[in-house]
Amino acid sequence: MRSGDRALELIEALYAGVEGYRLSHSERKRLGNEDRSLVYGEINPPAFVELLERTGVTPGDVFWDAGSGTGKPVLVAAALFPFSRCRGVEVLAPLAAKASSLLLRYRREVLPGLPEEKQRQEIRFDTGRFEDADLSSADVLFSHCTTFDAAGLERLARKAAGLKPGSRIITVGQLLDHAELEHTFEAAVLMEWGESTCHVYRVRRGQ
Repeated sequence: MRSGDRALELIEALYAGVEGYRLSHSERKRLGNEDRSLVYGEINPPAFVELLERTGVTPGDVFWDAGSGTGKPVLVAAALFPFSRCRGVEVLAPLAAKASSLLLRYRREVLPGLPEEKQRQEIRFDTGRFEDADLSSADVLFSHCTTFDAAGLERLARKAAGLKPGSRIITVGQLLDHAELEHTFEAAVLMEWGESTCHVYRVRRGQ
């Protein structure tokens, strides 16, 4: 078995029984929050790996997930790619807490089976709004923004456009509109809930 296949197998086992959809729904109901941008969505790990491979990752790059849920994209990125840091920010506290607890298990159950250089990766989950997070270190920014409204997409686009030139941004199911963002490609990508069009952008380099 290839090391990447083994890593994916370990991640899938880690997330067995994790009900991100239920956690999200319960917390939104508790808060009386009907904001559709908080509706949960989840990646399909093998398809996500293919998308990241096509997007391009350079050793030492930094990965950020804006709206990281239970943390699966962050841990897949960490396990399968040569990122130096993988970070996630999530506004719903129970989801962020679940991601942090899964990170502890990842370090116990997954990390020992990965190459030695993975031991030096920084992985972290924060609770909060992506708009308030310092994403400036991101070389690759991911957002499962399928249900964002126009205002949410505008905030995401502004945040993405403020990243350093050459940074890549991946969105699920939605387009971003900003002069500093160059749309490089789109692809139909399988998610846990079905297929969606993902869009990849690059922050333009100054003249």
